[in-house]
Amino acid sequence: IVALTLNPSIDITTATTDRILYDDPSFVLAKQQHDGGEGINTAQVIHAYGGDVHAIASVVVTEGKIFQRTLDDVGIERTLISIENETVEILRSTIKMA
Repeated sequence: IVALTLNPSIDITTATTDRILYDDPSFVLAKQQHDGGEGINTAQVIHAYGGDVHAIASVVVTEGKIFQRTLDDVGIERTLISIENETVEILRSTIKMA
């Protein structure tokens, strides 16, 4: 199976304080970064279930090593194509309730 990702992304998830008040700073308690995109995420799931998969992704030169490391760490064959665009960053923030 070949999993193609034309627009990979870096998902950033944060957890903030237990409350948000007007004109009061909130602090990030935890931050997680997950690099992927639909094709890369699909490749990881296929691989986890024992499938033979090859990931192909277009990556920005500066973030290429991030995606390379992610795929290498789980043992997925990959072809990364360097591009000049910017990587999409998706920010998700959750409020940790006490």
